[in-house]
Formats: sequence, C-alpha cells, structure tokens
Amino acid sequence: MKRPFEIVFLLMILLTVSKETLGAATVMLGQTIDSKEEFAYDGIYDSGSIENNIISFTYVSKVKFTVTSQFGEFYGEDEKNHQKSLDVLVGYPLFSDNKGLLYFTLTGFQYSGYQDSFLETHEADGGLIGFEVVGIPNDKTQFELGCHGASGGSYRINSENLTLKMRLLKFKIQYLLTDDFGLVIYYESRDFINKDRPLKRFETISNTFLGFVYRL
Repeated sequence: MKRPFEIVFLLMILLTVSKETLGAATVMLGQTIDSKEEFAYDGIYDSGSIENNIISFTYVSKVKFTVTSQFGEFYGEDEKNHQKSLDVLVGYPLFSDNKGLLYFTLTGFQYSGYQDSFLETHEADGGLIGFEVVGIPNDKTQFELGCHGASGGSYRINSENLTLKMRLLKFKIQYLLTDDFGLVIYYESRDFINKDRPLKRFETISNTFLGFVYRL
C-alpha cells in the first residue's frame, strides 16, 4: 500500500473515531451498462469495453467517507484482462443548506489491470484533491458530482515507474423507491497521462453503472 493511500485511510479512521454524533450510512451495488477504455504505450494502442462490478460504502456525519471498489474484465482486441481499483475519499463540508452540500475532498487511489504477455505489471496509485457537490432536489432524489485531480501519481508498467497526471471524475444520481431502498446510475471517468516522454503514454477509462442503493 503506497503512502497517499495510507494517509487518506488513516484520516478516515481518525475522523470516524473522533465523531460525536451518529451519521447516515449507504451501500451502493452496481454493474456496467456502458464503458470504454483506451490505452497507449510506446506506440502500442488498444481499446475495448469493460464489464465491471462496483461496491461502494458511504458514511456521512460531520465529514463524509466513501470507499469504492471496482472489479471485472477489460475486453480488448485480442483477449480479456482482469482489472480492479479501490479508492477511499474523505470530504469536509465547505457549504451546506437544505438543498445540498459542497465538499473539499482528499482521495487515495489504487488501480491494477490490463496484464498480459506484454504487460507483466500495470498498476497506478496516488493521492488526489478535489471538490464534490451534492444536490438534494427533493426527498427522493439526490445527485453527486465530483472532480478530483493531482499533478503527479505513480504509474508502473513492467520495470518502469512513471510519473503521470491523474484525473478522476464522478457523477451519481439516485432515486429512492422506499425510505431505505432506491435505484442509482453512476458514471466515472479516469485519466492517466504522461506528457514528459517522446512517445505519449495514456490510459482513459469511462464506465457507467446501473444498480441500487440501500440506507443502513
């Protein structure tokens, strides 16, 4: 586990232990309904689709904690490859009223995948800062929009340890069918880009999930 992820995870534990009041907890489960991935490495290009599952747990008290895990398969031109990711987000509210909130966020991120005979190692991790807007138009509907980025992240391909720009965009909209159960659509876009080498290296992943949420 790399240092940015450890720091955010530690903050999450400390803030949870120090909370003074009980908060609200939500679980989200979903599967991919639309996806695209593009990958370029030293003149080699591949693209394809993803079939992923997502599990996310959110706890909101004075601060917000979200742990999100994704796992599944990438289907490229020749074969499928397993991939997985995990991110831990801590959000501190900068503004709130009865219609929504604005959070300042810290995120620890880990990703691995696309490993075949050519890429024995293919993984990334980093720490990101950003903002998240939560809108509550009515009692049944809620949406979230987050933008998270970092000037540097660690990206390992085979024996190389590259420094990349990272960006993570998230959008979620949920609709409650009962007081505790509802439907959700979740979209996520990730970019890993290295602009410092003669041959441009990048990876972009976009994934849309359909699933449900349950309030614990």
